[in-house]
Amino acid sequence: MGDGEMRKLSLSDWASVAEICATVAVVISLLFVALSLERNTAVMQASSDNFIYELQFARTRDIVSSPGMASIYVKYNRGEEFSAEEQERFYWDKMQELSTWELAFNRHRDGMFSTR
Repeated sequence: MGDGEMRKLSLSDWASVAEICATVAVVISLLFVALSLERNTAVMQASSDNFIYELQFARTRDIVSSPGMASIYVKYNRGEEFSAEEQERFYWDKMQELSTWELAFNRHRDGMFSTR
């Protein structure tokens, strides 16, 4: 064969070319899957972060906007005695806070919070 002539590929040559193309396609698709998983993980972590912030914001909003809860915290900070109703409200407020922190701990343990 001369310089200007192309040699015809045999069936095994075509099979080799197809195998190389298939391997490249698999590698590219695996890269896309990895990028997609990374993005989904980031979205899930952000969603977990936002949920915990919303829970904490709701608690803070309740204390700030409710004269009853505000007065309970004033009494608490001054070391004053609570009425039975105030004690109950304070108890359940603290239970809500503990539940929020427990949820945050569990989500962190499960890798659902960003480490950045």
